[in-house]
Amino acid sequence: MFTSLTFVEPDYLHHSVYMMLGLKSGYIWVTDTRTNQYLYNVKVLDNDAGGVQRIFSSHSRITVEPANSPVFHCWDQSGKNGDKEFTPSNPHNLFMGVEYTLSIDGTITSSTHDPTGNQMIALSSTGSIWYLSWIEKATLRLKSCHNPQKEICCADFKYVSPSEFNIEKEQDQLYSFDQNYQISTASSDGQMKLWSMHDLEYSQQFIVPKEECIYIAMHQFKPYMVCSFTDGFLRFFDLGTSKLLGRCQIHSGVEDKDPKDASGDQAIVDYVVSLKILPSGNHILAATKNGQIVLIFVNSWLPLAIKIHSLVSINTSVSAFDFSYLEPYNKWLVATGNGKVVVYNRKDFNSLNQEIFDEMKPPVFNYMDSFNLLDYVSNGFAQTRRCNTLDHYYSMAKRNLVHNEVDPSHECEGVFCNNDLTLQLCWIRQCNFLFIRNFELHQVVKRIEMHPSSLPRTMQLMPGNSPFVCVSF
Repeated sequence: MFTSLTFVEPDYLHHSVYMMLGLKSGYIWVTDTRTNQYLYNVKVLDNDAGGVQRIFSSHSRITVEPANSPVFHCWDQSGKNGDKEFTPSNPHNLFMGVEYTLSIDGTITSSTHDPTGNQMIALSSTGSIWYLSWIEKATLRLKSCHNPQKEICCADFKYVSPSEFNIEKEQDQLYSFDQNYQISTASSDGQMKLWSMHDLEYSQQFIVPKEECIYIAMHQFKPYMVCSFTDGFLRFFDLGTSKLLGRCQIHSGVEDKDPKDASGDQAIVDYVVSLKILPSGNHILAATKNGQIVLIFVNSWLPLAIKIHSLVSINTSVSAFDFSYLEPYNKWLVATGNGKVVVYNRKDFNSLNQEIFDEMKPPVFNYMDSFNLLDYVSNGFAQTRRCNTLDHYYSMAKRNLVHNEVDPSHECEGVFCNNDLTLQLCWIRQCNFLFIRNFELHQVVKRIEMHPSSLPRTMQLMPGNSPFVCVSF
């Protein structure tokens, strides 16, 4: 069974024509894609390693990750192995170099390499993050302190390159670049950990007993962090002083149910499932589990002073939320638990002028497009009839956005494309397709099929202007 593949990193004067295929048996096949020929195979892992999980190729080395082993394997591509010399560009010499190994404290769940292949970051099954250096032949554990028995449920990072980093006027002059290069994670036991990626050290923690952190949003140019918890509260943290700035609760109409109702339904505590800090740094868009979309005006971070304005109330369960980075103050979308992706557009706006929200005159958002993924997939990808009338609004956005179709297999997710103002990418959990939809024309312009046995779990766009998308299965 094939488990992974990658192209061999070519010389600077050549194209990448050789491809390595990893197998569950621990073998790697080397093929020539130019001539469509199989060249040879080599046994790189023992049988108890669980097969090849990932292969990484660079000019300096080839790294192989096993599926059920904590040991990374690496083959040097310098062209020397003791007294012997070989030509690294020859595909038959890919595994002729010196083999090195590095170990971590658990099986490998995720990893990332720098382009040279000299160093990497790996996440183990015990919940710890490791830094590995192939030059120094050393590993460094970034102390996480998360309980191995507890699940890491959310994470976020803040990073601005040194060329873009400027100290804000209201910031303390001691606020340096290393404070803007951090990662925060939260586990299901209410513990939030913060690491400084500047020196690869664990820095601080926050604890909210008996509550689970649902979402983390880190301010990109100020030392603040906003977190959502299952008790319905948003908590604002100061990373500079390790203190809680304050908290607030988003009220939901579902919480008004009478506990003595004949149906026996108890009041449901609503909580925020997604937080987006807008580029201004003083406006936060939030979506709750029960369909409340709110805008939070942050008048002051220290001391904390906020104002909450309700934008839209959608009568269904929300699974994902996103705003357009190309028009951050004009468009946002919400994906529901019953197979709908709905786009909202700011009323009376000029797309050429990104007007920041005014607290004295709160913005109004109008329904723009509703994509019923559940019907679209169930009907064999039949395109619905284009309609821009009020009937379309009431039938799609009001009548169908109800709780009776909420199901784990109907959960969907959508994100705006970062290279086009009119496109969104979306998926529904029961189908192995990605859909690109033009929400201005109300049409699906492209379907991308994934592996038949792989159903998507989450999606995120890669940084930059490239349209690449990362999907987790």
